[in-house]
Amino acid sequence: MTSDPPAWIWLLAAAGLVVAVALGLARSERAPWGDESTYLAMTASLVEDGDLVFDERDRARVAPRAVILQRAADGTVSYSKPAVFPLLAAPLYAALGPRGMVALNLLAGAAALWLAWRFLLRLGSKRHAALTLATFAVCSVLPFYLGWKMSDALRVAFCLAGLVLAVGPPEGAGRRPLAAAAAGGLLLGLVAAMRYPGGALAAAAVLAALAGGRRRRAVVVALAVVVGLVAASGAGLWLTGSANPYKAARASFNGDTGYPVTGSPAGEAAAERFETHSATQSAGWRPRRELSISAYSALYFWVGRHTGLLVYFPAALVLLATAVARPTRAGLALLAGPAAIAAFYLLWLPENYFGGATFIGNRYFLTGYAALLVALPRLPAPRWLAAAWVVGLVTGGSALLSIEATRGRDAGSQAHAAAGLFRGLPTETTARVVDGFRPRFWSRDFVRFVDAWPRVGGDGFTLEDGLPGADLELAFRLPRSRLVLLATPASPPAELRWRSGWRSGAVALDGGPQVVELELAPAWRWHRSWWRARDRYQVRQLRLAAAGGEVELRYLGDGQPALVPLAPQLESLAVTEPLPAGGTVRVELAVRNAGGGAWLADGVAPVFIDVELLPLAGSGSAGSQRLALPGPVRAGERLALAFDLACPDEPGDYRLALTVRRPPLVALDASLAERRVTVVRRPPPAAPRAKPGRG
Repeated sequence: MTSDPPAWIWLLAAAGLVVAVALGLARSERAPWGDESTYLAMTASLVEDGDLVFDERDRARVAPRAVILQRAADGTVSYSKPAVFPLLAAPLYAALGPRGMVALNLLAGAAALWLAWRFLLRLGSKRHAALTLATFAVCSVLPFYLGWKMSDALRVAFCLAGLVLAVGPPEGAGRRPLAAAAAGGLLLGLVAAMRYPGGALAAAAVLAALAGGRRRRAVVVALAVVVGLVAASGAGLWLTGSANPYKAARASFNGDTGYPVTGSPAGEAAAERFETHSATQSAGWRPRRELSISAYSALYFWVGRHTGLLVYFPAALVLLATAVARPTRAGLALLAGPAAIAAFYLLWLPENYFGGATFIGNRYFLTGYAALLVALPRLPAPRWLAAAWVVGLVTGGSALLSIEATRGRDAGSQAHAAAGLFRGLPTETTARVVDGFRPRFWSRDFVRFVDAWPRVGGDGFTLEDGLPGADLELAFRLPRSRLVLLATPASPPAELRWRSGWRSGAVALDGGPQVVELELAPAWRWHRSWWRARDRYQVRQLRLAAAGGEVELRYLGDGQPALVPLAPQLESLAVTEPLPAGGTVRVELAVRNAGGGAWLADGVAPVFIDVELLPLAGSGSAGSQRLALPGPVRAGERLALAFDLACPDEPGDYRLALTVRRPPLVALDASLAERRVTVVRRPPPAAPRAKPGRG
């Protein structure tokens, strides 16, 4: 048994608690989105409608928040999350509103910590047990999850309480050990129902009982787990039509663009996905045979910017090292639970470590973290607990500074990682949308910012002088070694600084728009995406910064076909002349793409045909219009267009000019045709003659 911790450690603990509370308060400012919004809408639906079916009442209530829906076999639409948390939160929601969901997390967490406190007292003094429990609870992201109106904190509380009750003291030490074991198994069954990999912890509890020679306890726990799992799954089947919502056909609902709102291309596409696509992640019995991805996932599991155990769970290593230093058989059995959870995601679904849209810390490992505490054969040494508090203070302080630095720029769940120490960790995600915000997604390339530093607009993004470099994540389907950007300084001269792996440089921007070509470091790995599962993307990260003034950037991919000369060839141009002043005429045009690259109608470098009427005498323009291509025009293909040309109000001689353009690459404009036309004022129609009357 170790000695009591010295007094100075409690000062560290007090400071760490202050940081944790501050982070929790900062989190509370964020509006619900994604999974949290879904759980909030589910609980409200149970209280106000008495069901979990998504109907017109729900649509009016949740818009414009995003929620996740599923379609049952009978065609009904329901919410697509396990029903355990909404069912338990509904009474508190009825009394306290949305705060009742947070109250449920707090009450369950407090009860679980009290049980864990009683459990740890068997291993040491009250002071030492209290410090160990405080380190477990605070030197992690657990306080951060308490404010989330969703099931993660409840799952941890149920898992911790369930393991303590299931493992418990030796038989005969308490008055009703088997009743406690049954209660623990029931809680672990609910944990498994809320996310199926949690069943590994239920199995670990049974194995721990067997390893300790307590067969009756193992049987009781196993039966109770089955009861809890069946009851929760049955409730979900009754309320939503699916026992496992993660295997149903799913889609996101959004008040503006998502299912079931249609009438827009985005809404129609969401409805189509909802009808035909099953859940985005699925796993068979065999693990994935891509060991390179699994190895990288394991690295990201420990040190990733958004999931790394070392920064989000400083106490995890302390607990794990203590548990395996001189383990018991029951302790090793319990450790098999979190090991199985990690192996499931790392070997079966490795992309899950890059895919979450609203995660902080490792949501998939939260329940496994609880097992590390229950597996302890003795309390950790005070100096190691102090080390966990130091790491927690440093990382938590960095997170607070980052949140403050990005205030007004980023209210999402990733604001803590936009600056400070987290910026030095590897980062990537396969999610197209983060916190409901789609920072950038170009063409078939997956190109997005992973921080809040750039200002993203409709056609490009702007880097501001004096701000940290913006991290741009690049994922290309085809092998590529360079990136082409169009850089325009707001007030030249300015400088664009970049870094890709070990490669870096700076580009002087002395005038107007300038094409910048960057040689990228080799991709460090390939991965699949959530929304295009058959395609594999090579992944890189590029950091961009501006010096000397703002710089606007536009993404041109690898420059192909953006930098290929347009080379249009006119085949015919028919204009009805003379042109009527103030009227319209029909123009028929045929042009051939005589260049070496395709003309794209959309994407990173769309091509247009600009039509202008220029007066022969004087300056300025008498009218212009832009013609969009009806589709891509490949090299050598012929394009025929017919359009109505608006004529000037003033008669006279004009020059009809047609130019093929790829804005804003004005240097690549190609003149297509010029023709002199005449605009005339037509005489008013003659008055009809009066018919002679009969005399």
